[in-house]
Amino acid sequence: WLQVDALHRIYFEECGNLNGPAVIFLHGGPGSGCNSTQRRFFDPAHYRIVLMDQRGCGRSTPEGETYNNTTEHLVGDIEQLRFHLNIARWHVFGGSWGSTLALTYACSHPQPIISLTLRGIFLSRPFELDWFLGQIQLFFPDQWQTLCDYLPESERSDPLQAFQQLVFSKDNDIAIPAAHIPTTIVQGRYDMVCPPQTAWQLTQAMPHAIFVMVPDAGHSAMEPGTCNALVAATEQYKHLK
Repeated sequence: WLQVDALHRIYFEECGNLNGPAVIFLHGGPGSGCNSTQRRFFDPAHYRIVLMDQRGCGRSTPEGETYNNTTEHLVGDIEQLRFHLNIARWHVFGGSWGSTLALTYACSHPQPIISLTLRGIFLSRPFELDWFLGQIQLFFPDQWQTLCDYLPESERSDPLQAFQQLVFSKDNDIAIPAAHIPTTIVQGRYDMVCPPQTAWQLTQAMPHAIFVMVPDAGHSAMEPGTCNALVAATEQYKHLK
């Protein structure tokens, strides 16, 4: 664990080749955490693999704490961990919310980043949130009803606002990084959580990026086509230091 401020202590772990080039895995959510399957995107004979549970997530403490827990705090934690582990430069790998965090980190700290591998692009823009907590009911009306059943009937017209009040969450606008960092973007064609339009728009803003649209995949990183594309990206970046 690493004590990052007076309240928050974050869990991290290392595996693989501790003398190899470092890579940090940024999990999704926000609010999920890391697990052992996420190590499998990286060749352990080559990479020094770092997994971190973000503030309030997974094994970090206090569990579920949202005080002093913003995107800016998480970016600061990434840098604290890099200094703590004495890592000069590293690869950054993030999916879904992790892609948001990776891009934010790249905006403010491009120098230590060797490469970016991003999956299921999410930029926290209003229309993306409106899609996931609104228009997605066109495809999943039963799950939508289950979601809304948690709310009083008077609040169901704006579930995002209602749930925000329930869990004290904050949504921050994420800028596209200006650095020309070697980047691979992997997107499932049928991703119903983070629609492909966002990934496509990001590639237009980052024309140097390699863009892989997996034709038969949704949002999960563990679908065969997506997993293969992510492993191919980490294999490709082995020569970078």
